Amino acid sequence: MIYKDDFEDWKEVLEQFNADELVTGKELPLFAVYANEGYDGSAFVLYIENNKLFSVYGGHCSCFGLEDQWEPEEIDWSIAVQFLEQTWYCQDYKDIVIPLVTELVKSEDRANDINELRTVVALKYGNIH
Repeated sequence: MIYKDDFEDWKEVLEQFNADELVTGKELPLFAVYANEGYDGSAFVLYIENNKLFSVYGGHCSCFGLEDQWEPEEIDWSIAVQFLEQTWYCQDYKDIVIPLVTELVKSEDRANDINELRTVVALKYGNIH
């Protein structure tokens, strides 16, 4: 939903991580950032699957990319906002990501509510993928 820096869409996220065959296709992407400056890069991905929140981290030096680093970690909804406030990957995008996740924490039907939230985010912050 929100792709920043060197990520353009969900397909590219999966390609960069070489994760096409590791996902179910039921993921609802929330946020993905890939800071790739010079030869070093780091990435953070946040998505929902089966009403659970997951994060994925990756990093590399000049030798390799993000491939084969797709290792989702579940984040308990009760600590999701606190987790994101302390995650340096979200620091530049706190104004977008924290309100989005805050609303999803309150939601009982996250799969449907995410579509409404996409519209709200797009209206407030402009054209976000």
